[in-house]
Amino acid sequence: ALQLLFEFRAVQTSGVVSSSARIVGALAVAPWPQLGAIVPTAANAVAMGIQAQWLKTVLARLTGAAGTALSAEDKSEMTAAAKRLVPLNIVLVAQNQGTGMLLGALGATVALAEVTAVSRYGIALTLIPTVVLSVLGPVFARTAAYSGRVVKRLLGFMLASAAAVALATAVLALAWEPLLALLGSNYESLRVEYWIVTAGTAVASVATVLSGLNLNRGWTAGSWIMAPSAVLWLAGGSLALDVTSTLGASVFMALSSLPVVVTAGFQTLLGLRDLKSIAAP
Repeated sequence: ALQLLFEFRAVQTSGVVSSSARIVGALAVAPWPQLGAIVPTAANAVAMGIQAQWLKTVLARLTGAAGTALSAEDKSEMTAAAKRLVPLNIVLVAQNQGTGMLLGALGATVALAEVTAVSRYGIALTLIPTVVLSVLGPVFARTAAYSGRVVKRLLGFMLASAAAVALATAVLALAWEPLLALLGSNYESLRVEYWIVTAGTAVASVATVLSGLNLNRGWTAGSWIMAPSAVLWLAGGSLALDVTSTLGASVFMALSSLPVVVTAGFQTLLGLRDLKSIAAP
């Protein structure tokens, strides 16, 4: 609603502040793996709650619609959009949990622990898609469908995001020695594995930008393809790779970004197909 009112500043400011708070909190506990995901998860929940309340307050002040119930038509549209995203969300959760369970079942617990440890620094790359979507997402959402700017802005935003991710990835790759030393002497020899999982996170970050831009345009059709893509990755990777080794497990984890890439690309193609059917006035 704020995007439709051209109130981009509130969306952008709250998004940047919330995203920065999440990433700083996550990075702060990265050197202490014993804390697990409890602290970052709790910080993420708090940040999202504060952001939602912030935007709700701004919207109520602008429209005077505090406490106003949604119309039946709006509820129907929101429910339909949410249902289209159910397969995507379910598979994303199952994929993240299933990876660890699969590697554990295959006896790759040591490799899983090592790969998980060296992948911690890749979380820095997630700052880029969150900031990009917070700042540029509203602009992309408000772009007129018939103006011809949708494709241009999509390409421009994606190229800029890819360049930013590539730069950040290069910095992390070059800083491998001090970063791995922080994890302990047992991890200093895992340079190649660190590079592999960081590259996988970089690909996932770019795909996340594309997925977020799709959502900003309402391009949610085609999310069902996430399920077969994840199954193919899971089956193919576990059969073709030696996941009991640290190197094989790192490649397997890096390739987990492929289902997200396929899904985001498919949604974009469907969205652009519908876009072409809208004639300029």
